[in-house]
Amino acid sequence: MLPSVLDLAAAQALKTALSERFLCRTQVVLNGRNVERVGTPVLQVLLAASRLVASGGGSFRLLQPSHALRSALCDLGLSGELARWETQ
Repeated sequence: MLPSVLDLAAAQALKTALSERFLCRTQVVLNGRNVERVGTPVLQVLLAASRLVASGGGSFRLLQPSHALRSALCDLGLSGELARWETQ
């Protein structure tokens, strides 16, 4: 479960958590329903993680993205990524 605030301070913690816990797996699943605020650095971390997992033949899923998370991704032109993350 992603935290409610994903700001600059959360970006490094998220990167570390993904690296330590998930990126060695072939399937990464995150739940975004509680996200209320999100900044661009966190979206960059999510995008990089999804590409790293995909390069290893795995899948990266984002379940129940909140309105704030969905809007932030779309504002940056990442609606295609969001669609892939929701359907993998």
